[in-house]
Amino acid sequence: MKKIKKIIAILVLFFFVANLATFIIPAQPEANDLPIIVPNEHITPEVIQHPVTNFPPKSEYALSLIDPNPTPPMSFDDLPSQFSWLDYGGDWTTPAKDQGNCGSCWAFGALGGLEAAINIAKGDPNFDRDLSEQYILSCLPVAGSCNGGWMSEAIHYIKDTGPDGNNINGCPLESCMPYTATDYIPCDDKCDDWDTYNVPPEENDVLWQVKDYGVTTINPYDPNGWDLLKTWCITYGPVVVDISASSGW
Repeated sequence: MKKIKKIIAILVLFFFVANLATFIIPAQPEANDLPIIVPNEHITPEVIQHPVTNFPPKSEYALSLIDPNPTPPMSFDDLPSQFSWLDYGGDWTTPAKDQGNCGSCWAFGALGGLEAAINIAKGDPNFDRDLSEQYILSCLPVAGSCNGGWMSEAIHYIKDTGPDGNNINGCPLESCMPYTATDYIPCDDKCDDWDTYNVPPEENDVLWQVKDYGVTTINPYDPNGWDLLKTWCITYGPVVVDISASSGW
């Protein structure tokens, strides 16, 4: 059997959509009462044919956002022997989607975490707001393209209110700008009411905003790194992961 060399030690970047759950919409139950399980990717022959997402170089500013020593939200000693958000009222993640022939998994990963955080904040596992990956590809091109990108930068530019963030914090619904598996659709192709939102948010909002998020790295060979990851999963819910691996992965 061919030996597969995994080089995840080079980079394991954990993008925490965690804090979004506290701020996106009102009436959030206590975090300990409402928990979410990270979605699993099911590999099929069709998916295998999809392009592999590349990791373009991160900007110096993006690197500066990485917190090398985040404070755990709970003591490692308080970690349970097992945990699943499925035991707390249902599946808090949104349905899996097909990225098509476009290396945009980074955009799907970022919005999958954000959508789950919205469900937790709402206190309803079936709220399931479907956000637009096409908006990220077409309107936030600095974040990435069909040739790859970073999930943390997708959320960063969703939140950015400058020109690179399309001058507004937020991402509209899928129905406003449907996915085409291309990155050349003009940003102007979105719906007319794409920037409609309320403060506090309401169920009929088209645009969903980001209040806060966090990015860190862990050493996969350090048990404390995995324990830190567990505390974030239990306390906040979705954790989106970038993994750099060799071609033998």
